[in-house]
This record gives sequence, structure tokens and C-alpha cells, in this order.
Amino acid sequence: MSWLRAWTLFGQALLLLALWLALAGSFGWQHLAVGLLVVGAVLLANHDLLFRPGEFRALSPRRVPQLAVYLLLLLRDVVRANLQVARVVLHPRLPCEPCLVIFRTRLRQETTRAVLANSITLTPGTLAADLREDEMVVHALFAAAARQIPGSWAETRLAAMEEVAGG
Repeated sequence: MSWLRAWTLFGQALLLLALWLALAGSFGWQHLAVGLLVVGAVLLANHDLLFRPGEFRALSPRRVPQLAVYLLLLLRDVVRANLQVARVVLHPRLPCEPCLVIFRTRLRQETTRAVLANSITLTPGTLAADLREDEMVVHALFAAAARQIPGSWAETRLAAMEEVAGG
């Protein structure tokens, strides 16, 4: 096993263990022991599913600042979209123009495409309905929001992260 693969597995184990302990709500030795067993079983069963060689490496130290900025911008968009959808729900006369947008993404890696699709789905009022190769189908409640998706800040930042990783 290469040092990069070992580092990736170690990072995944730490993230999964942190999630386990956060959900358990306790840091007792029993929770830690069971958490270590569960994390080991999950990684053993799914070792080939995440972060294949040459794919998106979120744990790369060069990427941490870009990933942090991306998550903050995503949070900003989620809050804005929540307010927009809440206005429509509370005042049904406000315009709602559901539509489908089909576009080609410039992202080259499967993982960054999936991150973009998941980011779109996490944002209220939009849903990534399909993703095949570089073509994405998105449902949006508002036509104005749908027009902003192709070439959005999210796609631009993910493309920059691909470049940093040498993808």
C-alpha cells in the first residue's frame, strides 16, 4: 500500500470516527471502542469506493483552503436559497417558474462532478436530476436560478481544485 493510500484511509477513518462520536454524543471508552470497530468495518467493506488513485483527494493539504472557501460559499447559497423558497411558500403569489436545465460541465473528474451535483441538490429550490459523463440535468424552482447554474462559481472553484490536484 502506498503512503498516499494509507494517508487517505487514515483521513477517512478520522472523519468517520469524528462523525461517529458526534452522533453518539459521548466520548466514553465504550463509544470509542465501538466506533473504531464500525469505522474499521466500513472502511474494509468500502475501501475501493472513495478516492480512487488519481481522483479528487479532499485531504490534500494544498486543497484545504480552497475546500473551506467552497464550503462557506455553499453555506451562503444554501441560506439565500432557503430564504427565497420560504418566501414562495409563505406568499404563494410570488413567481415560481419551475424548469429543467441541461448543460455540460467542464469538470473532468467523477468526484468533482458528484460534488457539484450534490451541492446543487443541497441548495433549496434546485435538484440535480441526472448526471451522465459531463452532462447534468437540473430541476429548478426559479428560471433565474436555473440560468446561473452553468458556469457557476461552484463549477469554477471545483475546476480550480482539479487543477491544484493535478487532475
